[in-house]
Formats: sequence, structure tokens, C-alpha cells
Amino acid sequence: MVKIREKLIKYPLIGSIVLMGLFGLFLFGSTILSSILFGSSSLFTYIIMSFIILFIALMFLFLYITPFGLHLPNGKESFKEWEETIGLSVFKPLKRNILLGLLAFAITSFCGWVFTILFGVYIFNPDTVFSLPESGNLGIFIFIYALRPGIWEEVAFRGIILTLLLKKYSEKKSIIVSSIFFGLMHLFNLLSGTNIIIVIIQVIYATFFGIVFGYMFVKTKSLLPSIITHYLIDSLGQLFASANVNTLFGYIMITIIGFGLIPMIINLILIKYLINSDHER
Repeated sequence: MVKIREKLIKYPLIGSIVLMGLFGLFLFGSTILSSILFGSSSLFTYIIMSFIILFIALMFLFLYITPFGLHLPNGKESFKEWEETIGLSVFKPLKRNILLGLLAFAITSFCGWVFTILFGVYIFNPDTVFSLPESGNLGIFIFIYALRPGIWEEVAFRGIILTLLLKKYSEKKSIIVSSIFFGLMHLFNLLSGTNIIIVIIQVIYATFFGIVFGYMFVKTKSLLPSIITHYLIDSLGQLFASANVNTLFGYIMITIIGFGLIPMIINLILIKYLINSDHER
């Protein structure tokens, strides 16, 4: 076991792939368990219980197995040291980090909203996030459900995988590689029956998101900004993505360019400006 741990740290790409595999296994396993235990329950009960099962499973994976079993990303550390290593307990400067997270969300939502108007028919539908859960719509429960990707995907791909890659590679290469891993993680959506073309598009724009989140983490040494942005995009951000899109080209323009490429460029500039301004004070 010791040799395996050492190899996972010595060869960051292998360590990252192993962690991604475990992430996918816990996601898939939790979904199966939820279906077995609560598949015949009401929709509301199933949503709540499946969320609880998955959240606890990922908490066990990332707060116990990863630091104490795999010793990723830096080898054997106390839990306090591990939290600091992955930026989970790093908050200061608090106001700047919160502002950065909020601004990145606002930029992403605005750009996506503009492209939604240009290439589709935008539908302002508050029920998307403010109604009770119903078939195909999480409603207000999305504010709870979004905690899972908002927290654990940031812990996994920025806190652990990106930190692991930085031990061997440059910041630029580490951010890009970790972002590609983040994008590829969305291939697991194929297991839920999502159309392969839609999943490929998800992989691409998630990679753009990953670059922004990764750059945030590298420059702030904190997971707080990316957790805020990620959480808000997956929850409140749904208000800006409601549209009727009749063509694949329109869908690509909205998702890959509107929510992906353009806000990525603007956010990278924003992050660099805010961090440099903070250092100059």
C-alpha cells in the first residue's frame, strides 16, 4: 500500500486518474443504492434521500479515504495540514475571495444570457429554481443539490488533483490538464442516458469552466471563490439558461461560446486584475 501511495504522488497523472475513477465509482454506486432503497418512493423523497446518500458518500471519499488512505495530494499530513494544502480552510482575504466568486458568476451568467437571446428564445421562468420539485425539474431543491458539485468537484479537481499536478508540472500545464480531467468527468453523464453529442458539448464547456476555477485556485490558494462561482452557476445560474433552441449550432454557441469561452477569457482577466490590485496595496 505504501508503494502504491508513493506512485500516485510521484506520477500525478496516474494519481488524478485513480481519484477520478473513485469519484465516478462513488457517484454510480450512490445512484444505484438510492434507486434500490428509494426508487419506489415519491419524487420528493427520492431527491432528498439520493442527495443525502451521495453527499455523505463523497464526504467519506474526500475527507477520509483521500487524505488518510491515499495520502493525496502531498503525502501523509494531519487533517488540518491537508485542509490548508488543498485550500479548503483558506479564506483570507475573505471579502476579496467572496467578491471574486460573485463577479465570476455574474460575468458567466450575463455572457450566457446574451448568447441565449442571440441564438435561442430566452424564457424567464422563476419556477426553474423557485418551485417545488417535479419530474424533470428540481425546483427550489436545486439550491441544496448544487452543494454536491459546488463543494466536492472543487475539492476533487482543484484542491486535490490540481495541487497534485502542480508538484510536477507548471501552473499553466497543471491548470489545463486538471480542467481537461474535469471536463472528461462529465462523460459519466452518458450513464444516465444523456445524448452523446450533448455530453461532448458538456465536456467542452466544463473544461472552460475548469480553467477559470483552476486559475482562481492557483492565484488565491483558496477553494472559496471557485466553490461560490460553481455553486451559483449550478443553482441560480439556471435562471439565465432557460431557452428554446431549435438548432445544434445555436446550442453550441450558447453553451460552448456563451457560457464557456467568452466568460472564461473575461474571468481570467478579472482574476489577474483583482489579485494584482490586492498585491499592490
